[in-house]
Amino acid sequence: MQPLYAKSPDSSRRARVRHELASALAWLARGGDDLVAYLVAAHHGKVRMRITARPSDAPRDDGRRTALGIADGDVLPAIDLGGGVRVMPLTLSLACMELGSTAERPDPSWSERTHALLAAHGPFRLAYLEALVRVADWRASKLRSPAMAVADPVCDSTNGAPR
Repeated sequence: MQPLYAKSPDSSRRARVRHELASALAWLARGGDDLVAYLVAAHHGKVRMRITARPSDAPRDDGRRTALGIADGDVLPAIDLGGGVRVMPLTLSLACMELGSTAERPDPSWSERTHALLAAHGPFRLAYLEALVRVADWRASKLRSPAMAVADPVCDSTNGAPR
């Protein structure tokens, strides 16, 4: 099985992987809260209230379900984030795509989680928080590498200062 690397400069490793979904699933698997998971998943606009498979996400030969380039059971490799922080490997689960919880799967579904966030925060606050994360992502991408930079309507393209 190919290792799952998201947002890697070597995009040939895995086609059509939505890194934000992998990160949100990893956050939830480590016991993270729903609001952070939602903001991580939603910051590119591909995952919001539900996780849906694309036509290219047909089940694998081994029968595992896929969504947005992530296969159920994919393993995120260990990574050294620097500063003494090392994240150990983690197996991703797409069980949250199911509707409702069961005795075998007591955790809430993605839809249940996001509808609870919508009820608690409202659509405008969620949209505002998404925008903050999106702008932060643009700025981080711009600082990382000119080749990976994206057009930033908020920052000057030469030095990252607000316009």
